[in-house]
Amino acid sequence: MEKAKYKKVAMRIFFMYCFILSALLFSCIRNTVDFVPADTTRRWLGYRQNNDDTISTINGYAYLSTYNAISANGTSITCNNKLKGDFEVKISYSSFVASGDYSFSDQLIFNFSASGLRDPLIGASLTNEDIYIADSTRTNSSKNTVNRYGEVYVKRTGSTIYSWIRAGSDSLFMNRINYYSGDLTIEMKVLSADHTSTHTSVHLDDIVVTGGGGFVKSNTFDEKTIRIVE
Repeated sequence: MEKAKYKKVAMRIFFMYCFILSALLFSCIRNTVDFVPADTTRRWLGYRQNNDDTISTINGYAYLSTYNAISANGTSITCNNKLKGDFEVKISYSSFVASGDYSFSDQLIFNFSASGLRDPLIGASLTNEDIYIADSTRTNSSKNTVNRYGEVYVKRTGSTIYSWIRAGSDSLFMNRINYYSGDLTIEMKVLSADHTSTHTSVHLDDIVVTGGGGFVKSNTFDEKTIRIVE
């Protein structure tokens, strides 16, 4: 029992490390790629952790799959443009498959990130056992869930942000007053650290965007809107 307890604590620490490292790596990528010009046909950039990881668009959703991503990069899609000003974003996901035995060995992660910040302004995730939400100061909360589908919601008015993650009927909320009004970039990824060849995967069903300057578009993820970066 004690061994299992310590192992779970270790996995939670590893998750936080992955979350932070992921944000740092994403910040480096964001600073070397110009995300501002609006590309009407390739609105999302796909990054694969392993050569045989999958980023595909089938049946009206984006399918992401990865395995054993021990470097914390994961396999992801990142919006090619930024959210500006007031906006409302809702992302729907389903069919999350976590291959690991422990809560934080496999994750579905949603990051709303700002240039110059080490951690995501708002970061939300679903693991094998929990939903999780945090801000850039690493203030966070988590809740147990067995559900594998749901939504992530972020709304900004001025510099105030309202956000939540939902898995089935389980929800977590995070609101920040006078928080941040600068440009934001959206990243969605699957991450695996179970040291097996079993894949962790998810369906990203759609993203609905209102406002945001008109650069980030609502999307059902057809084959013309994601470009794989080799």
